[in-house]
Amino acid sequence: MHLADQRYDLFRQIVKAITWITCIGLASYFLSKAFGQSTHVDVSGVVTILGDLKFTMTLTLAGACAVWAIVERYLRKRVVKKLAPYKQAKEKTIDPNRTSSTVAPDGTTHRRDRRE
Repeated sequence: MHLADQRYDLFRQIVKAITWITCIGLASYFLSKAFGQSTHVDVSGVVTILGDLKFTMTLTLAGACAVWAIVERYLRKRVVKKLAPYKQAKEKTIDPNRTSSTVAPDGTTHRRDRRE
């Protein structure tokens, strides 16, 4: 996989993550507004602030997890690409008649074998 393809995949994953986070945020916002109109409960300001803080921390944690997953995937692919030639050389040393699989040198599946 070329660097341009990897960057496209990374960009695509980031867009998906941002889309999901935005959808969840908007849904929770609209639901809170809808339920806030019909519910008349006297709640202290401290409880309200703690609830808002809990929701904010949950969204922050979800965003951090998404970023971590994207970065971890990028780093893992980079390590596989770096170590693949050593593994292939070792396999050729052990079995010179070995045939190549359809896995790319960077460890990714061939495009025609992918499920999308």
